[in-house]
Amino acid sequence: MLAAELVLRQSQPEAAERYARDALPLAEAIARGPDTSAEVGEMLLLLAKAELAQHRTPEARVTIERALRCLSNGYGANFATTLEARELLRAQG
Repeated sequence: MLAAELVLRQSQPEAAERYARDALPLAEAIARGPDTSAEVGEMLLLLAKAELAQHRTPEARVTIERALRCLSNGYGANFATTLEARELLRAQG
């Protein structure tokens, strides 16, 4: 996750997407359930940001929706990362 964040900040969304996609199955493997882990939600949020940086809005929207479910179930509806995901989804229309 850290590698994905770092390269995304360095304007390398393709690399960020690769790192996030590689890490996602690891996070999912240790999650309580498919949509209940905040860690999975954070990874999905990073993936969505990488997709958006590559102008792949329809894919990103689907990814953000799942991230929001995971974050809401894992952290709660009013946690900062959950609110960030909700705002990012709202910004996509």
